[in-house]
Amino acid sequence: MLLAGQQQDAYIQRLRASAMSMSTKQLKILGLAGEYRPTSKSGMLVNAALKVAEASGAEVVFWDLNERPLPLVGEEGCWSHPNVAAFQELLTECDAFFLCSPEYHGTMSGVMKNTMDWMYDKHVGGKVFGLMSTLGGVTNANTLNHMRIALRWL
Repeated sequence: MLLAGQQQDAYIQRLRASAMSMSTKQLKILGLAGEYRPTSKSGMLVNAALKVAEASGAEVVFWDLNERPLPLVGEEGCWSHPNVAAFQELLTECDAFFLCSPEYHGTMSGVMKNTMDWMYDKHVGGKVFGLMSTLGGVTNANTLNHMRIALRWL
């Protein structure tokens, strides 16, 4: 877009005002673990990341799948389940997400995959994801790669 003179100055001023308003907005970050217990390794890692974000001024939320489980996608009554509605509303409200999954048999857990299956572009499109994985004693990036690939489809 080519602008001249006053038009360009006005455009730049709008951009500056927009950038200032974006930097003063408190981010809301949702943490999701691919295990049912917040005391699991994935739960602890997500909560550690949320604590750092909170110390930096973000509003943080951890979705506890033990307290508010999400039904399996496709099971009877899943599309009208109250936890699904609450989860998707929270996804829409959040600016960013921390996801952590254990690596089971070379990929993310079924719990993480089912959680991701409830996310749609209308909830998370254009938003930022921080991905983490836990794996006992072995260095591997399969889970991170699979999570990244799945999220690209949203």
